[in-house]
Amino acid sequence: AWHRVSYATGGLTDSGLDTAAIWLAQLGYLPTLITWALGWLIGAGYSIGPVRFVPGTDATGLLPAVPVLGAGPHSAWSGWISLVPAAVMLALAIWRTRRHGEASLIASMLKAVASSVVLLASLVLAATLTSGAIGNGVLARNGVWPLHMLAFGALVIVAPYLIGVAI
Repeated sequence: AWHRVSYATGGLTDSGLDTAAIWLAQLGYLPTLITWALGWLIGAGYSIGPVRFVPGTDATGLLPAVPVLGAGPHSAWSGWISLVPAAVMLALAIWRTRRHGEASLIASMLKAVASSVVLLASLVLAATLTSGAIGNGVLARNGVWPLHMLAFGALVIVAPYLIGVAI
């Protein structure tokens, strides 16, 4: 995917200074790209106009002339990719619970639920802040849909964590 970004950047400029300026300007997209990557990884996906990137599907369509947006994932990654963060969260919860040895299951679950609420709120806030319109027309809807981030975050991140704490 990054070869497409380099190719697109090279096509927009003639000098090294122009290329450096475009790469620096694209760094402003970094928080957005991180949120979109997390949305894709947990299965919520993200949109750039009419193009929807979701694990296990092929995203086709025209993208804006921002080279870094050409680095979207391909369908070679299965929808099963969302099991990776779920397994990580389950293992993290089991490890944390065994390591810290809470006094009771109720205390452990209360802490886990509280941290899960904060995590879900952060995910939804990040999705809200990094989505929206780029003009009107075709690019009127971009980013991770906040309700999808909430649902998939609860399913793929929070549920395995709570199960791991309860084990």
